Amino acid sequence: MQALKTHPEPATVQDAIARARRRIAVTTPEGVGSRASAFARPPPTRPAPPPRTSIEAVGGSADEAARDHGD
Repeated sequence: MQALKTHPEPATVQDAIARARRRIAVTTPEGVGSRASAFARPPPTRPAPPPRTSIEAVGGSADEAARDHGD
């Protein structure tokens, strides 16, 4: 904006400023600047239940745990 006062071709400066504003508008994601999206929080999730056995704790299934007799 400062260059506009002393530039020999102010139309060129105004054109460059307009191009920069259009580029910013096109490349800015939709939620940026939105107060609602800035403070939006996802709904609370229910934590997963703790594993009942050591086999379930390492990724095994409840059926696998039922078959295991601790051999």
